[in-house]
Amino acid sequence: MEEPMNSAAGVLDDGDSHDSPGDPSDMRDTASFDLPRLLRLSNMMQSLLNEANTVDLGDDAPARRHLAIVQQRALDAIATAVPPDLAQELAQLTERGAPDPSGGELRVTQSQVVGWLAGLFHAFQVVALEQQLRAAPPRPAIVSGPEVATPGQYL
Repeated sequence: MEEPMNSAAGVLDDGDSHDSPGDPSDMRDTASFDLPRLLRLSNMMQSLLNEANTVDLGDDAPARRHLAIVQQRALDAIATAVPPDLAQELAQLTERGAPDPSGGELRVTQSQVVGWLAGLFHAFQVVALEQQLRAAPPRPAIVSGPEVATPGQYL
């Protein structure tokens, strides 16, 4: 079994406070993310969306039911791989209206999940970049002044 990582970049909170909700840097404050599992689920959801777009779900009730079951299992798995606040956000985005969704509704839900996961991974990248920049030593300031020509050996 794979160990979940603490935060997007594997680093705990550095003590800075972040007041705005939805700030990508807030992700370092969360309990845990199971990144390998999220990557696998994300790839599976993208493949499932591609497949759903090629299949005619209009007259195929068994295929729609099966797709709805697979989607729900994937959503449940994603919810266990992210902190509770993100799991709740995903649940709100993917609430189903009808007990027997149409092919179009299934595709829209699938697209929402794929987009949500893509946004999550972009936030991971932002947090990792921010942490790298904070950890990097400051660069010396470049002072520009009059250029002084120094004679070289070929002049």
